[in-house]
Amino acid sequence: MLLLQRDIKLYDVRTRRFDKPYARGDCADEGLCGTCLAAITKGADLLSVPDSTEQLLLRKRPASWRAACRVVVGTKNEPGELCVRLAPQTQFEDEL
Repeated sequence: MLLLQRDIKLYDVRTRRFDKPYARGDCADEGLCGTCLAAITKGADLLSVPDSTEQLLLRKRPASWRAACRVVVGTKNEPGELCVRLAPQTQFEDEL
């Protein structure tokens, strides 16, 4: 919700899509494109376990990365702090 309130963009339109490498833009939260990747720097234990779609998307990517459209925060209903770095893929030429 805070991202929306501050108009922080979750998707990076420069990212090469996982499902269509020749295309740009997101997949409308289907977990297919990889444009909403986020690096979890703190609080990964507060997140849901990656489902099979997210696991496929994250294959050969750093373990700290998650697909923001697929992850659920607070599945255990426990308090904690979550730190996220948006669009970590923009650091890598082969992802753009």
